[in-house]
Amino acid sequence: MKVYEEEDLLILGYVLKENLIDLILGRFVKGRLEKAGSVPTGRIKEEILAFAAKHPSAPLFPEPKEAVWMEPKLVGKVRYMMKTEKGGLRQPVFIGLRDDKFAEDLFA
Repeated sequence: MKVYEEEDLLILGYVLKENLIDLILGRFVKGRLEKAGSVPTGRIKEEILAFAAKHPSAPLFPEPKEAVWMEPKLVGKVRYMMKTEKGGLRQPVFIGLRDDKFAEDLFA
């Protein structure tokens, strides 16, 4: 039986791949924003594209170069198998946006 974990993560930006979108995720670690990897959503999420258009950001990290960055204010719930040594996610699945949480709620 596989055991999954869930985590609320910041959505930092996205990468478009044809009609699909990969979200770039982040978390605060000791008060510092760190990238947590990316997660495919399976299809374009219009609400995320609209938010990014209204709240663009300078690149938060050097990679991926083709990313569209946005202010880290949206929170999404992600399910995954385990974390890597560097804090990335193995087999992540995007569950959805958290309308009841704010970026400040994730600041640790």
